[in-house]
Amino acid sequence: MEEEVQEKKKTKRWKKWLKYSYLTVLYLLAALGGFIVCLYIAVEFKLTNVEGAIDIKNRYFSDIADKYGDELIKDGAANPKEEILVFQKIGIIAKYRPANAKSIMEAYLTDRNLVTANRMIDAFALMLKDNQNFTSELSKVGSQTEYNTESVYEWSNYTVWKQFSQALVKDKKAIDSVSRLTGVESRTIIVCVIAEQLRMFNSGREKFKEYVYPFANLILPTNRGYGVSGILEHTALRIERTLSQPK
Repeated sequence: MEEEVQEKKKTKRWKKWLKYSYLTVLYLLAALGGFIVCLYIAVEFKLTNVEGAIDIKNRYFSDIADKYGDELIKDGAANPKEEILVFQKIGIIAKYRPANAKSIMEAYLTDRNLVTANRMIDAFALMLKDNQNFTSELSKVGSQTEYNTESVYEWSNYTVWKQFSQALVKDKKAIDSVSRLTGVESRTIIVCVIAEQLRMFNSGREKFKEYVYPFANLILPTNRGYGVSGILEHTALRIERTLSQPK
């Protein structure tokens, strides 16, 4: 008898568990079905629609798309004032994000495109738009009307030095050719020439600089000398004689 009673209790518990499991699954399916029906109704009657919004970055880039028009000369070499502004902005960026400043500077030095540099700066400024110190400093760039474009090294501001530098660039192939023939590095050859030029620039011959430099193209020794240094004929002969017949 006791075994039969125990068996009936187990059967009863088993049926009870199946019943509640069945009802639980049924209610869950019913709830899921109700949710799907409600969702369908909401979509059908456009109850889920919300007002569209333009992403702030998309709007920003749309605004700057035509910001730098044809009036801005792209080449930094031809627009030194605008180039100075770019350098100032990069300097400010370097205070906050040196890595980004380096990337912008490297990109600019590749082709010196002012438009590209300014757009990179604007894109960076967007990311730091909440930094009041940064935006304040950046907004002050351009407020200065005049800039000192001269170097602190006075001799490098001379017109003759600039002409001399351009001449070295033009003679690069010839200098490199001499370097290969003699085994002397191009920089070493140029250093000898520059040292002589610096001696002339730093000398006290102000009258010479004032009255002679304007006619440098006509009277500089390079027009009647030899080699990169413009060595005069008698000097070249003396050097050759000394090398072949040392004392």
